Amino acid sequence: MSWLAELLPASWRGITFYVRNSNYLRGRRTVVHQYAFRDAVWVEDMGRAARITAFTGFVVGDDCYAKARALILVSEQKGPGTLIHPSLGVARVSLIAPLQMAERADLGRVVELQFQFAETTDPTFPSIAAATQDIVGGSADDAASSFTSDFNSSIGSALDAGASAASSALDTVSGWVGQVASAAQDASLVSSAVAGLSAATGTFGRYSSGRRGSVLSGVSTAAGALSAVTVARTVVGSTSSAALAAAAGL
Repeated sequence: MSWLAELLPASWRGITFYVRNSNYLRGRRTVVHQYAFRDAVWVEDMGRAARITAFTGFVVGDDCYAKARALILVSEQKGPGTLIHPSLGVARVSLIAPLQMAERADLGRVVELQFQFAETTDPTFPSIAAATQDIVGGSADDAASSFTSDFNSSIGSALDAGASAASSALDTVSGWVGQVASAAQDASLVSSAVAGLSAATGTFGRYSSGRRGSVLSGVSTAAGALSAVTVARTVVGSTSSAALAAAAGL
């Protein structure tokens, strides 16, 4: 009889009643995965299953109807409540199915009860946490902005002065190249080259004394003079382009 002494008086939210029998559901939540055309099954464990306690009880005596009405009221209240089970002890549970009550004339002052409870815990809501990836990205952006600001304030003026000097140098070189190119394209160069060829007599003519000599050494024919002028113009053009490219590279 010692085990009877250990049993607790059953109650739901403070309203006492008697327990006739109990049923418990305990275990794990699982999902059974079956694959087409394969003789294999995978049982996926999804965590502990809800602890469900279902039992039948009754209230008896002259106040059984008053207790039955009190149980109805507390069963309609929102949220979890305290259940005292004779053998399981105290638990915080929620009623997961409507309370069933039955009155039988053959039993007299007795109201039968059927409960189904599930043990409940405090809800877990999402919590605010630091997004480390966003923090690192923001820090990188701040560092880049600070670097740019410091760079511009420290050597920006020097770069501006250097760019100004390079631009001036480019303008100067462009001017020189323009002058050289203009001179190289002067049509008088051709006539001067031909006019400088030595005549058969080697003299300027009857109105002047002295001998003529070619302005192009080693050239004795008109064709040779024209060829030499063409080569010279080509060299001037390529040299001018190289000078402009070097100046622009500044």
